[in-house]
Amino acid sequence: MSSTSPCGATCSRKASAERTCGHGGSVPRRSEGLVGKHDINAFLGVGTSFVGRLTFGGVVRIDGHFEGEIVSTGTLVVGSQAHVAGRVEVARLVCDGVVAAEVAASSSVAVHGRGRLCGAVRTPSLSVAEGGRVDGLVTMGNGEQPPRQALAAGSSVNSSQTPPS
Repeated sequence: MSSTSPCGATCSRKASAERTCGHGGSVPRRSEGLVGKHDINAFLGVGTSFVGRLTFGGVVRIDGHFEGEIVSTGTLVVGSQAHVAGRVEVARLVCDGVVAAEVAASSSVAVHGRGRLCGAVRTPSLSVAEGGRVDGLVTMGNGEQPPRQALAAGSSVNSSQTPPS
């Protein structure tokens, strides 16, 4: 079976989880390493840039550069060579690249070993692997105050403060 790849070349599907292009490249069809075996609905490859708004369902993987707004009820996978800037509102964010954004994830955020997350983050579940980094304001739970308003209000955490008894 053949089809046209994101690069415009005619592709043939392999039995494996990727397509090969006539020019020797390949496009992953599944995101096995970061989110398990899930079919990818869309893919922004290395060396590709996009500015604008992206809405989707299912799983989208970005390995290139994206600037703008991402809104989804699905999973956004940010690959190790990716850079995402702007605003991200998804169910699940898996970050192994750089995300410099206001992030609202209704289910979870996972920052892998090479991942860098900079900005205001709101999610009920956050995991950061060894080597991963989060710089910014993190709000756990599904609070009513969006990250941008929390930053403007001057919310901060001071390690010298003790929690109320």
